[in-house]
Amino acid sequence: MIPLHTQGECLRLSPASWPSRSRRARPSAGGSCLLASLCLICGGSSLLGQTSVSAEHFLVAGQAASLERHYSEAIRILKQGLQNFPDDNRIRIELGRVYMFTHRDTLATRLFREALHREPGNREAKLELARALGYRHDYQESNQLYQQLLNADEHGEAAEIGLASNLIHQGRRAEARQLVMEGLAHHPNSLILQEYADRLEKGELGGDQREPARRVNQVQTSTDYVSDSAGNHFWQASQRFDYMFAPGVSNHLEAEQRWLRHPGHPSANVASGTDEVHFQLTDPVAISLGGGGVRFADGSGRLLYRSALDFHPARQMWLGVSFSRTPFYPDTRSARFDLTREGWLAIFDWQPGPWRANAWWSRQHYSDGNVERRQSAEVLRWIGSPRVAVGAGYRLTHYDFKQDLNHGYFSPDEYTSHLGITGLSLRVGKSYHGEYLARIGAESLARGAPFKTAWEVSVRNWVQLGKWELGADYFYSHVAQSTGAFSAQAGRLAATYRF
Repeated sequence: MIPLHTQGECLRLSPASWPSRSRRARPSAGGSCLLASLCLICGGSSLLGQTSVSAEHFLVAGQAASLERHYSEAIRILKQGLQNFPDDNRIRIELGRVYMFTHRDTLATRLFREALHREPGNREAKLELARALGYRHDYQESNQLYQQLLNADEHGEAAEIGLASNLIHQGRRAEARQLVMEGLAHHPNSLILQEYADRLEKGELGGDQREPARRVNQVQTSTDYVSDSAGNHFWQASQRFDYMFAPGVSNHLEAEQRWLRHPGHPSANVASGTDEVHFQLTDPVAISLGGGGVRFADGSGRLLYRSALDFHPARQMWLGVSFSRTPFYPDTRSARFDLTREGWLAIFDWQPGPWRANAWWSRQHYSDGNVERRQSAEVLRWIGSPRVAVGAGYRLTHYDFKQDLNHGYFSPDEYTSHLGITGLSLRVGKSYHGEYLARIGAESLARGAPFKTAWEVSVRNWVQLGKWELGADYFYSHVAQSTGAFSAQAGRLAATYRF
């Protein structure tokens, strides 16, 4: 049995006067890259070590690449610029910033210390060194540097923000609040300090908080248990390994085993495995190619495959389209028919600030001749702070099958549901995140059938322990099967190690 909403898925930090990275406007696509290109060819030169290129060209090109989040390219350009102009502290500091973006704080700290050794009065280098030390939790030296900057300029906005951020992380929130209020008295139009004061009132981290490091490699294991009111139940174990073995090229390996049971019916054990290679062609565009196989309960097997195109037009937006063949075995009855399905899946996901919106569409041809079409869309708005927020939204689900076959996996010719969403999101420190949602509305079990009340519940919990993430989830939902619609409960435990 599969819940209706998841069936088929068994699913730069800146200079002192700039706002934090999260508030900076992102340039239009390719704009910074064009700027970098113009800088490289200005005067008929390139960044191939020719001495006719000025330090300014390297600096601007590196900044442009960094703005577009091409950090590897920015590091390459700035390192070459520093090699050609070893006395230029501007390049040295900019390179240190890029290292901070990529969480290489030791390298960044070394560069900022070199800049201060060459130019002890460089305020920018001192500010960035204090910031890097704060990221490394060396708050004593970092606070001393911020205080030196404030002693030289008691109204230094960036130093006030940085010092307040350290104080928050040290649990000294009252001192941080007093510092921010004093800063606002001198800079009443400072949007950064105003935002920072708001964050303090809500108990959030400060405006000098950077994004967490992205860990692209991971090992994950999970187990699921699903039981419904018709007596069907199954255990499922999944293992997943993601590894980036070259820049822009990663591999995804996944195995799944499912043990299906029903009183009075023969049990069924099905196993499958797939391997997929992911190619990041450009920052916004990637393709994936992969394949594998499934072994059904009777020992027969089928080949599986998948190809996909992913597009990230904006930081918080993702679109994907794929064509694949996958196995289908929701219960013991349908597992006897060794079913696979083949077709298209399109997905849209957008999470701008407190909003969360997603939609997907699919058309699948089953190996028994059936054709399935599914559409789902959901929008959710969180109101509150990152610590505690209340959510409200709506979800539409619709799907239909060409035929009503006696294979157990579907009986109604069409299903539609409209569900309102309400819920609660909780965060405790950096370790725990819980999300509790209830969906209430109406559903129709067949074409032209009247709507009746329907409701679902989902409880999700995440615990972050260093490189480990542990999850424990519970779901109550409706499923559609040969007997109509009935309830199903599901639990899931997962452990993920990222490196």
